[in-house]
Amino acid sequence: MERVHGKRRVASVVALAAVFALTACGKGSEAPKVALDDKDVINTLNNFIQADQQNCVSMPIAFNTPVAKDYAKLTDPNGAQLAALVKAGLIQEQAAEAGQTQFAVTDKGKDAYDGNTPPGFCSGTPEVDKIVSNTVEETKDNYSRDKIVFTTKLDGIADWAKDDGIRQQFPKFATLVDNQGKEQHTVEIESRGQGWRVLEPSPVAN
Repeated sequence: MERVHGKRRVASVVALAAVFALTACGKGSEAPKVALDDKDVINTLNNFIQADQQNCVSMPIAFNTPVAKDYAKLTDPNGAQLAALVKAGLIQEQAAEAGQTQFAVTDKGKDAYDGNTPPGFCSGTPEVDKIVSNTVEETKDNYSRDKIVFTTKLDGIADWAKDDGIRQQFPKFATLVDNQGKEQHTVEIESRGQGWRVLEPSPVAN
């Protein structure tokens, strides 16, 4: 009987050891989550949303291009947007040939003007306000793909961005300003062991 009990004890010990070994292996294979304050991830997101230029309002027409003097009524180019930019002090009217009007950037506008495509006037620097959550979507070898949910903010918003005319004529820009820290954006990021990169599409185009 002692031998039988001894064999049972040994078998139980071996079984428990196997369970602990499997548990340890399971924990070791779990994908590490991206830290919510991971600076590399935040910098990657910041670079991506800043390249998206959601914080800019477009210039409807090239500078020094003549238009009708009553341009505010035009639909092509958008005369209402031109009038809003004039009212906000970003551009100014100049006399052109045949009684027409053309536009030039003001000193105030020069501080905000961005000549990239499309050219326009930008206010504030888009940045990550808070990373709300992250989920590991895929991990293998030296590869990881994560889903990040975050909110944004605009650092250093200019006074002209609060102008009623600007807000009315550029509603997407107004929404960006109003939804700071409120609207949540979702994007996937991936890493192959040398930093993170954002997968398209743009997170701020939800």
